[in-house]
Amino acid sequence: MPRTSPLLRLLPALALLAACGSEGSSALPAAAALLAAQQTPVAVSADTTPPAVSGYPAAATYEGGATTIRVAASDAVGVVAVQAVYPPGTTVSLALSAGEWSGTVSVPGNGSTTGTDATVSVPVTARDAAGNSASATVVVTVAAAEAPPAL
Repeated sequence: MPRTSPLLRLLPALALLAACGSEGSSALPAAAALLAAQQTPVAVSADTTPPAVSGYPAAATYEGGATTIRVAASDAVGVVAVQAVYPPGTTVSLALSAGEWSGTVSVPGNGSTTGTDATVSVPVTARDAAGNSASATVVVTVAAAEAPPAL
């Protein structure tokens, strides 16, 4: 049910009160009854649904370092913050731009010279305006270093 502004609900009663001045006090009981009826409490439900959040795969060079991660987060009430925690203990707030949250985290390099890529899991958490939160993981693939040339 759509919510009506309390001021809009009072307009008919206020019109009757204004009429009291020109038509005498006979409209006063009707205006009082209308005002009393407008005091009915309106049920408001609290948002208990957490936002939806997912991370896009990211890639880093074998040296590691600053890597941009991207996250999709949505909520009926509105997402107010998305944060990543990487390296462990370091919280990075992501910024919203063009409907996508993004930020830079520092990932370790991949010391493999066997051609094997490494992956790093970056936990992200989205929070909505009601304080509900949800978490996801962004997987960052760190490329393997090239093997040294054979002698």
